[in-house]
Amino acid sequence: NKVDLRDKRAVTYLEASRFAQENDILFLETSAFTGEGVEEVFVKVARLILNKIE
Repeated sequence: NKVDLRDKRAVTYLEASRFAQENDILFLETSAFTGEGVEEVFVKVARLILNKIE
């Protein structure tokens, strides 16, 4: 989250990525400020939902 604020992270990318992997959680970095990664999140979540209901 908040990919545009890398220098102000409370949790490193690696820590968050490992946590997500260990807990089978989707992990993507985004920025509401720049819009980076936002569309990708919606597309991936929509695909996950479609796969679950099919």
